[in-house]
Amino acid sequence: MRYWLGAALFAIAAFLAWRAWSHRSAVLALAPRDAVLRRQQLAADDPRSLAAMGEISRPLVLGLLAWTGLKTTAAFAMLDAARYFAWFDLAGFLGLLVGYGTLFHVQTRYRLADARAVREAAAGAAVVESRAATRPAEGEAVHAEPAAGATNGAARAAA
Repeated sequence: MRYWLGAALFAIAAFLAWRAWSHRSAVLALAPRDAVLRRQQLAADDPRSLAAMGEISRPLVLGLLAWTGLKTTAAFAMLDAARYFAWFDLAGFLGLLVGYGTLFHVQTRYRLADARAVREAAAGAAVVESRAATRPAEGEAVHAEPAAGATNGAARAAA
């Protein structure tokens, strides 16, 4: 039964690290990294934005995770917890803290909402550019062709 807890905690830590990597890949697949980070910086500068809360909470949460790891390690050594748990189990718990910290850091740094907003803004700009390119020049006459088989009333409604 010894080492099972550590193995399970390492497996959970590996899953959290994989989840962080896949989240970052999904965000970067939607938009370029610099555009996402630029939008995030603009949102963090607005004091009414909740994005500023994410920027503030990241170092606090990571510091608390480090503090928890230090206290757990000290308590493990001082209380001679090696009688009940293996050092591998402690390493698994510390790995779990690192995995969660990595996931928290990546999810606050690379937000899907920012990437989607950048992509929608780029798509909107492309639509505006394509409409401007297809507009007739000033002074050109615009002619609407009636639909095939349309009667006079339908042709006027279509135009």
